[in-house]
Amino acid sequence: MYEYHHPKPIVVKLIDEIGFKLRKKAADYIVANQNRTGAERGSAEEQGFGALAEIVVRNILGMPDINPEDHPLGYDLLLPSGTKVDVKFSDLSTMY
Repeated sequence: MYEYHHPKPIVVKLIDEIGFKLRKKAADYIVANQNRTGAERGSAEEQGFGALAEIVVRNILGMPDINPEDHPLGYDLLLPSGTKVDVKFSDLSTMY
């Protein structure tokens, strides 16, 4: 019988030069594109962490940067297979 196991997080450290560039890219994206409407939208800080998570995953997968003009609201990434992915950020200190 199947036994559920919590998924293991993929830990990405952003303390090197590439990490700094990705964090800067996320900060610039939020300054230019923060969503201030809709009850489901998070605070600027929450949106910033979400944008950072998406930018990091896009970078790892070799995908293009976020395009705010055609970015869907229901998911973050559309893989070549057609699979829709919603990227989440988690503070590891809250996981253990």
